[in-house]
Amino acid sequence: MKPVHHHHDTAVPRPLLIAVAIMVGLTIILSAWSSYQKHVITAKRDADVKEILEAGETRTRAISFADQPNGAIAVLDGETYAVITAVEPKEDGFVRGVLRGFARERRSMGIGPTPPFQLILTTDGALVLLDPETKREVFLNAFGPTNAQAFSRLFFAHAS
Repeated sequence: MKPVHHHHDTAVPRPLLIAVAIMVGLTIILSAWSSYQKHVITAKRDADVKEILEAGETRTRAISFADQPNGAIAVLDGETYAVITAVEPKEDGFVRGVLRGFARERRSMGIGPTPPFQLILTTDGALVLLDPETKREVFLNAFGPTNAQAFSRLFFAHAS
């Protein structure tokens, strides 16, 4: 008995190749556009924060943070290093998240936790957290009044 040879055409159809090339091209274009938009939004946000800070009189409070053995975060006056309040474990998730981001950036730049942050309150109620060491700033009002209020509480806290 003679072996049967099956002949299969392994060539990919041209319309399928064209469709795949178009999809790849559109993916690259959309990715580039998305990246550009993110850059534009970040630049606008930075300009808005700068404008807010330059617009009027501001009040600034230097504050530092220290992790506690029980999971709390002690909030310290940045000048006297007296404890002014604490962020208790499982509370103020927004504050904890922002502080984790700032701490991560400081660690990546080889900066320790000691230099205080600046919590800035403008006359129109805008609240900004600034790290003078990394130059990172976060316009806290952008995250809604409840989240901004969590930091506002830190701004007005006094050592007991």
